[in-house]
Amino acid sequence: MQLTRGWRGVLPERIRDRYEVLETRNAAAILKATDSHAFAQVLRTLDRFSLSAAHLLLPGGNEGLVAKQLNAAMREQGWREARVDTTVQHTLVKFRAPGSSEQAETAYSLPAQSWTGYKADWVKGRIAGDCEWNAKDGNLDRNFASYRSLYEAGFIDGAVLVTRTMSDLQELETHLLQELMEVGADHAAAVTGYPTSGFAASIERIHKMRAEGKKELRLGTTTSTNTSKLKERLKRGDGGGCPILVIGISSRTFDGVGLLGAPSTPSRPVAAVSEEEMLDESDSDEE
Repeated sequence: MQLTRGWRGVLPERIRDRYEVLETRNAAAILKATDSHAFAQVLRTLDRFSLSAAHLLLPGGNEGLVAKQLNAAMREQGWREARVDTTVQHTLVKFRAPGSSEQAETAYSLPAQSWTGYKADWVKGRIAGDCEWNAKDGNLDRNFASYRSLYEAGFIDGAVLVTRTMSDLQELETHLLQELMEVGADHAAAVTGYPTSGFAASIERIHKMRAEGKKELRLGTTTSTNTSKLKERLKRGDGGGCPILVIGISSRTFDGVGLLGAPSTPSRPVAAVSEEEMLDESDSDEE
């Protein structure tokens, strides 16, 4: 399947400049046209998000800090998890021969079969979405299966999948790891506002990985979710007929605040943008 580039005339410049974007079936234009309110909420959430040193350095458990932050922002705006559950009942109806004394018809039913679908993290209006920051790339297959089922059942008109880029973020993570080892956990906590314990755990992990001769980058594996893995699936047509917009968090999304600065260094301020302004801005940048 050929990727489309209609997003260039739909997404605001402030989104295009800070994220890597991919799409199928002109997803951005379709989402804006069919559910502008929900789409504007997605764009505002992305606009207000900045990648920080803590996002790249702190352990996240089952859900990384990036996914936690974006999921929380979407939940606050009314987005909810959803899935499509399917039940199929097959019945064979046999009709009598014309003029015969047979009963009008006979029916034979097989037991109903039910399937539970995969969940999408965000569903509102006519749009579904997920954030796959650094999960196993097999999660992408479940995401696509979820979007296909929601789309084919007629519940959505398209989907947005937020993930990350690969090599540029590895370079950024490498740089921040070096800074962390230089300044220590206490200073990193003072600069970022996150607990010292998390940075201490990261430093301990780095020492352990180095002692075992293993890669210390959390984003170093090629089998985790990223735009390259998504591009393969988009081109294969794994999403079926569902238009899919992919937003890749990149080094350009970084707030620029390292660990060598003074404590309580403020992050890049983000101006509040209304729904109308977000959508109107994309119109003015149309190519």
